Amino acid sequence: MSSPIRLTREEIKKLVYGVRSLDDGQRALVRETLEGLARGGDDRVGPEELKKALRRLREDHRISEIDADAVFKSVFP
Repeated sequence: MSSPIRLTREEIKKLVYGVRSLDDGQRALVRETLEGLARGGDDRVGPEELKKALRRLREDHRISEIDADAVFKSVFP
């Protein structure tokens, strides 16, 4: 599994807008999620934490499984 990576707010914004299947509301939600994870982890996002956060968004029907996979792969290629 990949190591946690450091992400700035600008990098997060670029990653989220690179996932074309997300609508504007979903982009904002994913961006807020990534920023929250980064703030909680000294500006680092870990793969397991991201998977858990994306799973919660999927379970709440806020993003699709395809979108969750695309977001994960954009952060951890």
